[in-house]
Amino acid sequence: SCSPPVGSPKGESTGQAMEFPSFKEEGKSALKRFLTRELFDQLKDVTTSRGVGLKDITNSGVQNPDSSIGVYLGDEESYTAFGALVNPMIEEYHKGYKVT
Repeated sequence: SCSPPVGSPKGESTGQAMEFPSFKEEGKSALKRFLTRELFDQLKDVTTSRGVGLKDITNSGVQNPDSSIGVYLGDEESYTAFGALVNPMIEEYHKGYKVT
């Protein structure tokens, strides 16, 4: 069984409204490169059936701008729920791999 996201009791989203993150200029994470305002607006209210939301999967990358990727998916469903964000990241990281 999957563990709930850190800071999220019983797998529920933190419930706090999320604002578009401001990234430090020197940050080079995949999250900074791929999370556009448009994509943020599309995904900010999405949650998986276990309650994992965009804030849960991006918190580490926002808090640690020196991270190379910046995303930790909270459950299996996150791969599809947040696919618009994470699929291009996966394809870039695993050069030659195409998410289908």
